[in-house]
Amino acid sequence: MIEKIYLVAIIFAAVLVIFSAGCTDKTGLDNSLSENSDNLTLSKTNNSVFDDAELHYANVNGINIGYKQAGEGYPLVMVMGYAATMDAWDPSLLNSLAENYNVTIFDNRGTGYTDIGEITAENMTYETYADDTVALMDAVGIERSYLMGWSMGTAVSEEIILKYPEKVEKAVLYAPYYNVSSSDEEYLREYLRQVAYGEANKSTVIENMFPRDWLICHNPDEYLPASSETLNKNGIMAAYYASLNWNGSLNRLNQIEIPVLLTGGTEDVLTPPEFLRIMAGEIDGAWTAEFKGAGHGLMYQNPDGLAKTVNLFLDLDEDISCY
Repeated sequence: MIEKIYLVAIIFAAVLVIFSAGCTDKTGLDNSLSENSDNLTLSKTNNSVFDDAELHYANVNGINIGYKQAGEGYPLVMVMGYAATMDAWDPSLLNSLAENYNVTIFDNRGTGYTDIGEITAENMTYETYADDTVALMDAVGIERSYLMGWSMGTAVSEEIILKYPEKVEKAVLYAPYYNVSSSDEEYLREYLRQVAYGEANKSTVIENMFPRDWLICHNPDEYLPASSETLNKNGIMAAYYASLNWNGSLNRLNQIEIPVLLTGGTEDVLTPPEFLRIMAGEIDGAWTAEFKGAGHGLMYQNPDGLAKTVNLFLDLDEDISCY
């Protein structure tokens, strides 16, 4: 088990910020970011293997799901987080994973290139997203795969593992949580509400994505990926209702029998490390990897470290039993 490796909500399309030069004793965030803005833009220019990958559509469950694939090897399906599109994955992380696996990324229902369908926002559930993901796997011929989810994508992944255990070989839950309605997740719930109702501005997104100490010395604009996809309010609201409609997974996590890696940052304010520790206590044999000084945007702060951890976990055969 890996412990304390020193190495969204959730980028919704992103963040353009201006930083003062150098490292000072106070945050370099420009005061203009305290103003409300609907135009959050990811701007990192690092190239991804998916930049030239063809966009495909799979018609499943009454909707068209937009997806891309790159790399060779055992399948790895990646489930995006709350109100974010597949181009929010860090390019360096994707490049590293695609060196070892056939990686599939896609837009969840109601985001980016994927239709929302006839399901109303109020009736959306994490189980719906899970069913869509498995239907996509079936449509592209993936019988069984590794699974990696970020934030809301971990909750969807948990539902996939529990409902379709035969479809998942191993799972990586990055910035995981097990409920949204409990009292210890009030901060996360309020943040999801602010995003759904358009109350979250640039400053709100950045300060919840990255630790304040890290922001003193780093310009997040240099770490966030470029975004070409769009979001719609109905899709974001559907994700919000899906979060509220979820009954949680904590009392079911002990049913998980596959290897699971729970990873995140020690300074994550949306999904604190206590969440993954509690979850690890319920999942037999779970790995935990906590990145010191990282926040919810761990994959932007340290994509290489996260990729190395994921590759190690997925590649290692833990079973040394005699048969």
